[in-house]
Amino acid sequence: MGLHDDIIMAFGKFRGTPVGHTPDSYLKWCLEQDWFERKYEDLIEVFQEELNWREQFDLQIRNEGEVIY
Repeated sequence: MGLHDDIIMAFGKFRGTPVGHTPDSYLKWCLEQDWFERKYEDLIEVFQEELNWREQFDLQIRNEGEVIY
């Protein structure tokens, strides 16, 4: 479904969910958090790439796995 279906969320509300199935709003929220930048620096680029990929194809994920075209 998403660009990063192979990377699994290891924390938070969507723990165990592939990044590619995680709602846009949650990825954006994480990127805005200071703690996220400090603790999960390696995921910043992954989340940004995922959001850019979705934007390129005009896709939105609102709920876990719910794709809006």
